[in-house]
Amino acid sequence: MSARSHKRKQVGFTLVEMVVAAVLLAVGIAATLGAITSSTQATSISEHFEKSALLAQHLITQLSLQPEQIASGEKQGDYGEPYQGYRYTQRVETGEFEHLYRVTIIVEWRDPNHPQRRTFTTYIRYNPDEQKQDEKDSDQDKEQQDTPNGDSGEGDGNDAPND
Repeated sequence: MSARSHKRKQVGFTLVEMVVAAVLLAVGIAATLGAITSSTQATSISEHFEKSALLAQHLITQLSLQPEQIASGEKQGDYGEPYQGYRYTQRVETGEFEHLYRVTIIVEWRDPNHPQRRTFTTYIRYNPDEQKQDEKDSDQDKEQQDTPNGDSGEGDGNDAPND
């Protein structure tokens, strides 16, 4: 046998193997970049949702603390400088139960791609008559606390100091 008839063992990679490896690497990199982009978008959306929930809760708390300001109808506004780009719509509706109000807050913000919105609904109970009675009871409690030993301050005619 001649030296030429022996096949040499090849060392290294063929061109086809290199192309396949390059394609697999490119697919892996593209998938990783897609996952990073998707994660960044999800984080941004999550931040907007969290902020919108806090802003809506702020409005609901204001109404709960000052229920005398509750009136049926719709009101729109924005949140001012610290929350630029966020707007709200507040709807108050009366229901079938007296003194029970359905409050809906819609928070909207402008996403670079398209506007977003979240809707929050709660119920607030407010009875002006109960509020007035609670204020009367509170005033009476204050009057009793202002006088020593709960005395009404009217005296029993025996107010002379003991010497």
